Amino acid sequence: MCGIYGCVALGGAPLGATDRVAAISAGLRHRGPDADATWQGEHAVLGCRRLRIVDLSPAADQPFSSPDGRYHVVCNGEIYNHLELRRRHPDHPYRSHSDVETIVPLVSRGGVAALRQLEGMFAVAVWDAREQRLTVARDRAGEKPLFVTRSGGLLWFASEVQPLLEVAEDRGLDESALREFLSSGFIAQPRTAFRSIRKVAAGALTTFSAAGETVESFWPDAEAFAAAGIGEGDALDAATAPSGVAAEDELDRLLQLAVRSQLQGDQPIGLFLSGGIDSSLLAASFAGQLAAARQSERLTSYAAKFVGAGCSASYDEEEWAESVALRFGFEHRAVPVDEHGLQRSLEAICDRIAEPIADPAILPTYLLAERARQEVPVVLGGEGADELFGGYPTYLGHRFASRWARLPRLLRRPIEAGVGALPASRSKVSLEFLLKRFLLAADQPWRQRHRRWLGPDAAVLLAAGAPASAAAGGDEAAADDVARLIEAPRDEFVRAMRLDYFGYLRENLLVKLDRACMLHSVESRAPYLDTALTRFAWSLAPRQLIRGLRTKSLLKQVAERRLPKKLVHRRKRGLSVPIATWIDGGLGREVDRLLDRRALSRQGLFDADATSGLLAAHRSGRVDASRTLWSVIVLQKWLERWSPGDAI
Repeated sequence: MCGIYGCVALGGAPLGATDRVAAISAGLRHRGPDADATWQGEHAVLGCRRLRIVDLSPAADQPFSSPDGRYHVVCNGEIYNHLELRRRHPDHPYRSHSDVETIVPLVSRGGVAALRQLEGMFAVAVWDAREQRLTVARDRAGEKPLFVTRSGGLLWFASEVQPLLEVAEDRGLDESALREFLSSGFIAQPRTAFRSIRKVAAGALTTFSAAGETVESFWPDAEAFAAAGIGEGDALDAATAPSGVAAEDELDRLLQLAVRSQLQGDQPIGLFLSGGIDSSLLAASFAGQLAAARQSERLTSYAAKFVGAGCSASYDEEEWAESVALRFGFEHRAVPVDEHGLQRSLEAICDRIAEPIADPAILPTYLLAERARQEVPVVLGGEGADELFGGYPTYLGHRFASRWARLPRLLRRPIEAGVGALPASRSKVSLEFLLKRFLLAADQPWRQRHRRWLGPDAAVLLAAGAPASAAAGGDEAAADDVARLIEAPRDEFVRAMRLDYFGYLRENLLVKLDRACMLHSVESRAPYLDTALTRFAWSLAPRQLIRGLRTKSLLKQVAERRLPKKLVHRRKRGLSVPIATWIDGGLGREVDRLLDRRALSRQGLFDADATSGLLAAHRSGRVDASRTLWSVIVLQKWLERWSPGDAI
């Protein structure tokens, strides 16, 4: 895991002064505190701040160069198939046992197109000195970030946005991207909050040269389409997966392989435990892998324990996490999360990350990573399981939306009135919240319905005349491939799952995990996002994902083999934060400052009356508007740090 950076002059132009490279490097120190090195040629500089995980020696520090001097490589992440790649090219003069070094013979023999063969989580940059081209690539799911900007005739790249602000000629905000943030809770590639800085496409090779820019998608690939039952001109439900016990066996096998591949490294590895089946199943697999290999290294797990005023029992799942840890022999760490810790996390996140992040779970994740770094620089987590195996309540909502639409209006009206009369709850994922959320958008087409259910819907608070959200753009072929995979299933909830994989997971959950962990120099890994496991998940029939009211049906069947049924079938909670009560309590004074009616009027971004009215309704207990208000609060704090001229 590293922070990579660099700049290139395309078309044979001289590189010129590179004095700002040091500032870029300094801005990424938290991603790689163990080493910092650069390679510089006539037309390019490539650098890497390294967090040493695989091969701890200085010989493994990046950048790496091919023996003939043509290719120069830096990479952030882990290459899980590096041992196989090393066996393929035994005659290469390796200087280390680094996983990243195996990329050099790969591209030397097969060109940059061979980057498609990488398995892992990665953001890689390859400078071809002979052809004067820079090729960058990100992993399939988008676990590892990479951003680019143009300035002073140079193309700059870095693992995070804030270092690029040191060189960006235009620090103006992309106002339509901010509207997208307020509507959906995240900003989708290729945009960022800044007009001049772009995200590199995930699952694609992007090449910059004097002739321009090209983007070649490698995900989803032909095997993914085949697994999903999609052939040329077809749009069929997936029907290629095994069923019954055979499906359980295959899922179990693939999960074990995924965990095994991600336990590589020369540093101790910990586990984020939530008390749900995703991380609990990882705990079982983790412990089983080490036992099978007869390794006696210490197993350490970390779980958030919510304490203090405002943290109802519905938010704290640490007891469940501890029971799993004890079951599988982990040394368990309960990490206290109180209002003071949340406040400290909020300040750090907004101050150090030049991306607005609306997911409140980033705050306890920051505290978990802070505690984990005292013992381990690597953690496993359960990200991706919900999007691949059908875990969210919204997917149940899509299943029942069509049935709701068929009910006569005479029956629907009293139900709507009854649900509307339910008092607002401050509990996490309450039945009242789910029912009101369902009725909010049940009658809309599935995409609009899903966006309303999932997003904060805070764009409604923008002042009149605020810019509309524009399409994100990007490579048309890649967008077509993604759209084809999303639209193929007949069942709307399966479409929503795939939409979440390419949106909510990639642009929100993985961003939250990466940024929070890397602020403490902790590498996070997500075994559920293994390529073979993802293909298998896309091959499942709808009934293997959700059966009746049972979400994650097949995954739960596998979990029953290793976990108590009481844990497997308990109600899904997920890592969250008691934002609703925090807005009323410990954060109240800061909220009043950020959402002050007069300040909002002067700023002109939000409708002051509508925003103040919603805050008042929330505090009165009439509604729970915490999701909507939180996005506005985060954006206001973020603007103060990163665009003061647009702040209140």
